[in-house]
Amino acid sequence: MSALRRIMIPFAIVAMVILAGGVAAQQGGSASPSPGTSPQPFPGEAWAVLIGINRYQHPRIPRLRYAVNDAQAVERALLAQGFRQDRIFTLTDDKATKAAIERLLGDQLRQQVGENDRLLVFFAGHGKTDRLRSGEEEGYLIPVDGDPNQLFSTAISMTALRQISDRLTAKQILYIVDACYSGYAIFNRAIADDLLEEMVKKPAIQILTAGRQQDEAQERAGHGVFTDVLVRGLTGEAFAPGKAWLALEELGLWVKQRVFAESNKKQLPQYGNLSGEGQFVFRKMGPAIGSLSITAKIPGVEVWLGDRKLGETTRGGTLLAADLPPGTYQLKARKPGHKDWTRTVDVSAGQRVELTVEIEARSYPPAIRGKDGAEMVLIPAGEFWMGNTPEGLDPIRDFCKRVPKVSVCRGKHYERDELPRRRVTLDAFYLDRVEVTNALFEGFVQATGHRTLAEQREGSSVWGCGKGSCQSAIVAGAHWRAPTGPGSVAVPTHPVVHVSWNDAAAYCRWAGKRLPTEAEWEKAARGTDGRRYPWGDAWDTSKANGEGKQKGTTPAGSHPQGASTYGAQDMAGNVWELVADWYDENYYRTGPALNPTGPETGDFHIARGGAWLDHAATMMTTHRNRIFPGYAANVIGFRCAKSP
Repeated sequence: MSALRRIMIPFAIVAMVILAGGVAAQQGGSASPSPGTSPQPFPGEAWAVLIGINRYQHPRIPRLRYAVNDAQAVERALLAQGFRQDRIFTLTDDKATKAAIERLLGDQLRQQVGENDRLLVFFAGHGKTDRLRSGEEEGYLIPVDGDPNQLFSTAISMTALRQISDRLTAKQILYIVDACYSGYAIFNRAIADDLLEEMVKKPAIQILTAGRQQDEAQERAGHGVFTDVLVRGLTGEAFAPGKAWLALEELGLWVKQRVFAESNKKQLPQYGNLSGEGQFVFRKMGPAIGSLSITAKIPGVEVWLGDRKLGETTRGGTLLAADLPPGTYQLKARKPGHKDWTRTVDVSAGQRVELTVEIEARSYPPAIRGKDGAEMVLIPAGEFWMGNTPEGLDPIRDFCKRVPKVSVCRGKHYERDELPRRRVTLDAFYLDRVEVTNALFEGFVQATGHRTLAEQREGSSVWGCGKGSCQSAIVAGAHWRAPTGPGSVAVPTHPVVHVSWNDAAAYCRWAGKRLPTEAEWEKAARGTDGRRYPWGDAWDTSKANGEGKQKGTTPAGSHPQGASTYGAQDMAGNVWELVADWYDENYYRTGPALNPTGPETGDFHIARGGAWLDHAATMMTTHRNRIFPGYAANVIGFRCAKSP
């Protein structure tokens, strides 16, 4: 079985598989139209089903950034083609299940689409191929609830699409899917004006793919290069001067040439007939359509036209465009932590309106107190450097050469975990100034009766150091009230320890907060200038409780000179701090650049910042420590975050 295809997924999987086979020929005859004309009118109604999936449910399927944007861009192109809004059905993210897609295509539209109608189905998401016993490959589209390891039962095969097509009475059916093409033999033929009527009458199976099987999809301006070129072609650029219609063969050649050039020769679309002699034909609309172009200075801005979401701006304020009938429209822009922005827009036929969204961030106090009484500092919205560079890993490489058996060095996960360094954008949030203390945790326990996992197990892991090394052992009776075992006492001002991930999450929920995401923790620790430690790039033993100098925890906030640029203290040393995310060593390569929250599930959680016994290399702001979900020890603590 081949790997999940992100190669031809500019953020979306989109190839053109045109299934017009088995449809009846157009009844009746008429004179062939003269060059430059199109059948007036096209017989029947034009229908469309648009599917875009960014956020897959399966934990091993990477999320996409622009699949939903792609579906919306195609919708706008189809509206400009004359498709009616009430004949367009859109399924995005959680709505795009296998059952919903098959029910819409195989049952609902079977009752609605007439025998002279046309149907276009657009899929933007992930796809995969499966090798059959015969040696041929079967292509699958993966719905939001699909499992790449169980394609037959959870995905939609091209064979299934053919079966669905047989249930529909539409004269022509066009499937658009941005994926690598394999498993079929295609042929091309020339298109002449006097063949137009023949093309729209005869059945055919055609295909236009985003690239070859080995090609890697390119993206820009919130879309894939293939989708961007395709939409431009459909909205007018691919039509020859003076010609009012466009056959798929002509569109395919136009798209192929431009995608190859505009992807810097990294994508080469493929097109042609699989069988039959017909053609899916597009028509050029007159000047009764206007256009609206929107930019924003920041990413993550939702833009709405009335009750219809146009999309979201990406890094750099990516352009959003809409082709609209003339009229007056209400435009709204939204982003968490910002004031809503609204405008009334007049769109005229044949004219382009350009707008810049000037959305303002809400102002927040620099510090607040949570329900638990803990002071929280504001971490402003914006970009920062997350992750590390290969050369930035030298300190931990050197450390692990000296002590390779230390847990953080086994498997050299640090060589993959922190790479690549990338720009990440976060909304504003608040973070506890210091770690949650024993006194605060006592208040939680008194209010809720919560028993930690260590208390339920009647024991926990206790670390101790001596003679140049540190070891851990399970100690009966060790828990947060007795950090080193029976007879020891938790100091109220010290950070609480022996808490599992579930214990920490429960506390934060009780306090009206949440665990910070890994990205939030890292930004709060290193600021926007990519610091190695909260205070700067050089290790300073006086600014953190680390390297075993104290033989245990110290009161939270004991090293104010080591605070981060936002005033968060003890983000290096004292105790490892649990964060919300599951662990994935490849997440920095596949995760979103806007408010990343980590994989949906995993085998490990993550702790950051190092503890009192750790070496300076493991206390770097970029270092990620994998821990089991139920792990508790006298070196594990946490702090909470809160959205404004």
